[in-house]
Amino acid sequence: MRDVSLIGMNVKKFRMLHDLTQNDLAVKCHVAVGTIRNIECGVRYPSLDLLMDIAEALYTTVDSLIQDGEKNEIALCVSGIVGRIARCDNSSELAQTLLETTEIICKRFGVEKRGDAE
Repeated sequence: MRDVSLIGMNVKKFRMLHDLTQNDLAVKCHVAVGTIRNIECGVRYPSLDLLMDIAEALYTTVDSLIQDGEKNEIALCVSGIVGRIARCDNSSELAQTLLETTEIICKRFGVEKRGDAE
């Protein structure tokens, strides 16, 4: 069984990445706000069904909520990108978001961004 405090810490990190309150996440997952609070504080384990609902609401996977390390950091980055893209209302906003997130990824992982094709 995974450490309950690790799961809670990850839920909180992903929730905060998407600027959601505990109440916002509770509403998306159809649970009481106290349930989210108890999970984040390490007081209780979420059920598998709830963990799946939380992962979906936070644009991530169950794996990323129960693990730590480099894979978790990559999942956090991807979740942020997917969340930003999901909030785009039109194609120009989407294009700008994709450019910005590409720059973030390149900086985060030390990848040189290639120039425009000639």
